[in-house]
Amino acid sequence: MTVRTVEQVSPSKEDEELRIALLLIEGKREGLFALLDALAPKVKGILLHKFEGILTDADVDDVLLLAAQKAFDAAGDFDEREGSLGGWFYGIAYHAAVDRLRRLGGEAMTSLDDHPAPAAKADGTEPLMDDVMRADLTDCVEGLGELQRKIIEADLLAGSPVDAESLSKKLGIPKQNVYSYREKAHRALEKCMSKCGYSGETIRRTS
Repeated sequence: MTVRTVEQVSPSKEDEELRIALLLIEGKREGLFALLDALAPKVKGILLHKFEGILTDADVDDVLLLAAQKAFDAAGDFDEREGSLGGWFYGIAYHAAVDRLRRLGGEAMTSLDDHPAPAAKADGTEPLMDDVMRADLTDCVEGLGELQRKIIEADLLAGSPVDAESLSKKLGIPKQNVYSYREKAHRALEKCMSKCGYSGETIRRTS
């Protein structure tokens, strides 16, 4: 990763993860606190869901603090071309959670057997990114206009584009408008997901 000074980076919302990454790479403790403020809440929600009934809220808080310190120490390993900072941090936090369960041993380890790490994909992509990607996609969908959001939510639920005629009846809009809203929604999602650090191919698969 090419290191730039923090002053060269725009402080706009879409560049926030890059700004944090640069602070971490430069060894500034401000980056550690910014990482926790910006990314820890979402990662915490994912971990609480994934390890429901095994790790408590306090356990996950401890895991996130440890993961943040590990991210700070290993910041030079982050490469923005390989994925978002959120995905990278989630991977660190996930493994920190598993390590904690291993240290607890006994019943915790038995429960861990029911929560195995996702198997590696044939294309070599990081399986831990899936949870973060879904969370990011959900955030992007929630940012759409009401009709666009309803169309995309219906498509995601069905696993493919829902028939425009049935959607037009359900939403009370002309059939042609369904196509128009869907196209605009896809463009908005592509823009939103690209700001989260996903490639064009990944975006097309999700939206």
